[in-house]
Amino acid sequence: MLIKIDKKSDLEDNIKNNKIDLNKYKYLAYLDIDDFAMFNAIYGHQEADKQLEKIEKILKDNFDLNIILRWAGDEFLILFKEDNDNLNKLKYIQTLINDETIRLDKEIYQQYVKYFSISISYIENININTWEDLNNITQKALQNIIDKKCLTNPMSQSIIAL
Repeated sequence: MLIKIDKKSDLEDNIKNNKIDLNKYKYLAYLDIDDFAMFNAIYGHQEADKQLEKIEKILKDNFDLNIILRWAGDEFLILFKEDNDNLNKLKYIQTLINDETIRLDKEIYQQYVKYFSISISYIENININTWEDLNNITQKALQNIIDKKCLTNPMSQSIIAL
């Protein structure tokens, strides 16, 4: 049975109604688009939503049999059942998003955001059984990104694998 999951509340409903067995998912990637709030403030919600939809499409095109959803405003979550070279695929996605797909018109945007960068926290061998477990591991993934940004150049992008 195919279950459509587009947003956090869809996932929560499916988990709480026992339509998804979280135990099958052993890998988690948490993606944060760096400084997207500034882009949103400058160019507005409509343009920002277009860019987020492009990013979501890239993720779904490359990780089709996994749970992929927008977790928060500019953050995405991917749950993987298996490690099918996930880290290398994530690096490819990061490059695709950063360098190719979402380049913006230089005339219009040259003073502000010219492209997006994305930070990714990847956690292996996760053990999630409940919605609360998922929220806890997701918080850990986000904290890993925050900690890494504080220790390095805040404008740098990275993949943090645990």
